[in-house]
Amino acid sequence: MTMAYSKQTWTNDDPATPLNATRMGHIEDGIAAADSAAASAQSKADAAAPADHTHSMDDVDGLSSALGSKANSSSLAAKADQTDLEALETRVAALEAAQPAG
Repeated sequence: MTMAYSKQTWTNDDPATPLNATRMGHIEDGIAAADSAAASAQSKADAAAPADHTHSMDDVDGLSSALGSKANSSSLAAKADQTDLEALETRVAALEAAQPAG
């Protein structure tokens, strides 16, 4: 069980807060414990989910239905072609209307 670090009070030129090996050792122990806790947390995070892990579509709730409601590339291409065709037909009709009857 890890104990929380107890912060020390320091006051300049106060004999009640001397700079000595015991107090410095307390600081070093706190640093070592923090380093150990950080390394342990990093190790757990690294083991939790590797960066290159994958999931199938079925592993993600709602993904298949969400993607199914999206337009696919072929329907978008058909829509673009239809829009272009309608624009061309409009231009042709305008040119035909502008030609003198003859």
